[in-house]
Amino acid sequence: MKIGRPEISHTGGEMVVRYPVELAGSCRSLWYSLDEQNAHLVDPGFEGPLAGLLIPAMAAGEEIRVEGDVCQKQIYHLQHQLQPLLKTVFPGLSSVQIRPDGLREIHTEARGIISGFSAGVDSFITLQDHYLSPEIEDHSRLTHLAFFNVGSNGTDAGGEQMFHLRVKSLRKTTEALQLPLVVVNSNLSEFYAQGLPSFEYNHTLRSASAALLLQRGMKRFLYSAGYGYPEVFIRPKMLIAHVDPIILPQLSTAAMDLISSGSEYQRVDKVRRITEIPLTYEHLNVCLKSHENCSRCRKCIRTQLILDLLGKLDLYKNIFNLDDYYARRRSYIYKLFYYDNPFVREIFHLAWSSKRAPLYMKVLMLLRGKK
Repeated sequence: MKIGRPEISHTGGEMVVRYPVELAGSCRSLWYSLDEQNAHLVDPGFEGPLAGLLIPAMAAGEEIRVEGDVCQKQIYHLQHQLQPLLKTVFPGLSSVQIRPDGLREIHTEARGIISGFSAGVDSFITLQDHYLSPEIEDHSRLTHLAFFNVGSNGTDAGGEQMFHLRVKSLRKTTEALQLPLVVVNSNLSEFYAQGLPSFEYNHTLRSASAALLLQRGMKRFLYSAGYGYPEVFIRPKMLIAHVDPIILPQLSTAAMDLISSGSEYQRVDKVRRITEIPLTYEHLNVCLKSHENCSRCRKCIRTQLILDLLGKLDLYKNIFNLDDYYARRRSYIYKLFYYDNPFVREIFHLAWSSKRAPLYMKVLMLLRGKK
């Protein structure tokens, strides 16, 4: 793989940073675009592309030749620490050499703190701890929120449409919060289309890639954790969110710290805490399938069930179709007994102590040893 020097263009109110990339005998471009008003945040270095293209290069078994200088701190971690970890998680990957033209020390006066924001449970926990809480000190308070199109919206034409619909929805939330939303679009997903694992297996590196584009203006990127510390471990073919607290520091540079936020909480704890944030009653969005809560997908139903067991579901009646939920609740509860994962175990633990849990659920828990 060869990553060429970036080409920067300004058109239609957008700034586009484009890197020529040679991989597996073909030449194409990796690009990132964002609103012109956020151009002052951009550092068109190679640290972002390196984070995003590391797995595709390791899958192809190709060394990475970089036509420019790269942060010494990041190169060391990518070469000596992150690659062995990724090979453990994805046994089909190969170690590759990273060969930049030289090394650079990044000197910025960046003061911004930014967090990825989808308006989901994890996002609101990061928002609470790093912006809404009166205990947070000014020098550690969020200054911006971000939404990146690097795979979570799908990779076809429908994914691009979903991205724009979600941005439109998120702007309503961030305006209510009085926080600027930095939106970065990219074609990074195209480099994961050739037989590589799906987004949930590599989203951390993809999101870091877009975040590092902003290291001229941002000193810290907070990435909301999907799992609590008891579920942080390394084993083959697992979801990459299990190792976010380990991976993110290894993607950091001298200019930007990448930090996992929220691993100190378990799923039920998080849902309980967001019920104390009134903004979530109208703006929470956990859906896998739409820019609005469909109330039927596994994340929508799981969140509704937890809220139901906590006695807080009615607070969210304006953003969930509760009739749909109650029509599917029994079927979903039955399915839980066929799975054993951290979220299911937490739901059973909550249900046993909840007066809201249906009697049939508690009977099944007794019969199947889930108490």
